[in-house]
Amino acid sequence: MDDFSILASPGSVVLEGEFDLTSVDALRRAFEAAHDDEIVVVMTGVTFMDSSGVNELIRPLQRGARVRLQECPPAVRRVIQITGLDAVLVVDDH
Repeated sequence: MDDFSILASPGSVVLEGEFDLTSVDALRRAFEAAHDDEIVVVMTGVTFMDSSGVNELIRPLQRGARVRLQECPPAVRRVIQITGLDAVLVVDDH
């Protein structure tokens, strides 16, 4: 049973659950499906994210896309801040 769900559409990805080594392939495919210059990632339901998940958040940057994180739970926002990714990802305050 998966501990995560992903809803991808052009330009946006909605994440729920745990994002770690077991879910990165699905997350990578979702970002590829969202193939846009800016990808909005709604993270309201994310309960856990390890370095594998964080790595996938920056992968779209390698192809020149901009990544905008919305509705980050406090624990995920803390990981983004600790890793310094808030300098390269857009993190909305709402």
